[in-house]
Amino acid sequence: MSARTTCSVSVTDVTTAAVTDVDGLGRQVPLGFKLLVPQASNDGVPTQDAGDQTWIYVENSTGAAWAAGTLVMRTAAAVTYQCTVSTGAIDSGRIAGVSQHVVAAGSFSFVLREGRGLVIGDGNVLADSTIIPDANAGQATVSANPSDAAIGVSLTADGAAGSTFSAQLNCQG
Repeated sequence: MSARTTCSVSVTDVTTAAVTDVDGLGRQVPLGFKLLVPQASNDGVPTQDAGDQTWIYVENSTGAAWAAGTLVMRTAAAVTYQCTVSTGAIDSGRIAGVSQHVVAAGSFSFVLREGRGLVIGDGNVLADSTIIPDANAGQATVSANPSDAAIGVSLTADGAAGSTFSAQLNCQG
């Protein structure tokens, strides 16, 4: 999705602190800014009739880039949206969203918070399963207990550990 929105930013924009713009810090909008994209296409399949997407603006405060499909969470004790790769089987309430494109370390970008997108799985994901953060950093797995605090529902299987699958996401972190 490369089209600009009415707020003149794109969910695929990635900026760094070296970029001079609105606030001089490389940010295009404030951290935590939510952007609604109606009927978007993000997992390669148009989401027409599958609902909208909500994206949230975050900072990659880690020392490594995020790959597409990486679960990201707020850093420990963060009161803003400074985020890092999810670390193990954590409370799903800490997951801010899932990166849908590469985000370099120290950069600012949107991650998908709600709606249809791609997620990196642990090799155990089946279609139509409740998904939760996995013990492997940045990945998701299935939960046999539907009362677990989920981050979404898988729409397809992941095929192998480290591969992506389509999911309907609902992250709350």
